[in-house]
Amino acid sequence: MAQHPLYGSIKLGEAINKAMPEVEAGKDGGIFNFGRLPLVSVSNGAAGVVSTHQYDDGLKLYWSSLGTNTIGNQPLQVAAGMNYAYDDANNEGFNWSLANSLNKSHIDAGRGIERYLVGSDAFYARLTFSIADVSATDDTHFGFRKVQAPVAIDSYTDVASIGIITSANPAAQQICTALNNAAMTETDTTDTLADGVVTTWEVYVSSAGVVTYKIDGAAPSTVATFTFDDGDYVTPFMHHLSGGSPGAITLISLDHGRQ
Repeated sequence: MAQHPLYGSIKLGEAINKAMPEVEAGKDGGIFNFGRLPLVSVSNGAAGVVSTHQYDDGLKLYWSSLGTNTIGNQPLQVAAGMNYAYDDANNEGFNWSLANSLNKSHIDAGRGIERYLVGSDAFYARLTFSIADVSATDDTHFGFRKVQAPVAIDSYTDVASIGIITSANPAAQQICTALNNAAMTETDTTDTLADGVVTTWEVYVSSAGVVTYKIDGAAPSTVATFTFDDGDYVTPFMHHLSGGSPGAITLISLDHGRQ
């Protein structure tokens, strides 16, 4: 009996979707647990070289080094997740985002969505992580930024993040924002983070571009108003620059999607 051609096409499509979670149909984004080592596209840790960290649950990070990481760019697997400390050295660190500005096309829907359009349905990103020594960080940020080449945190044209920008234990958690290449605005939430404590930072963007935040499931004690421009594409990102030797920077889970 001859195989029905449409049936065969459907089965092939299902197989492709299972093999490539980033193109799987369904809701935008998902939950990713840093549970298995990623496949890394470039082995050297030279400053500014962008590589992909492809996890088998569909998460793909576009990663680049701040300074030169001499041990390369493969994270260290630990029981809680992935340790992204690399050389653990002063004035070194990393950037990652879900979108790469040099790509000729982007994934704009589904589990592997790389960027979100301000003015579309509301969206969010949430990261759970820990830093062994918070006093040894110069800049640690998580949130959304405009899709552009990875640069120093103060050089992004449009950004809304929760961050640590001073060396202390416990460290002050700040709201950091910039719009249309203006100077970064930093607002002390008065909430702090101590050495080794697992924390969850959440950033929400409404359909009107209004940004709100949560730290460990609650609104910060002090907040700042900020609105992204309608029509801009933004991507979840993390930026870390060490001010000493912070020890393990352990990423435990990331989730993002529509609110």
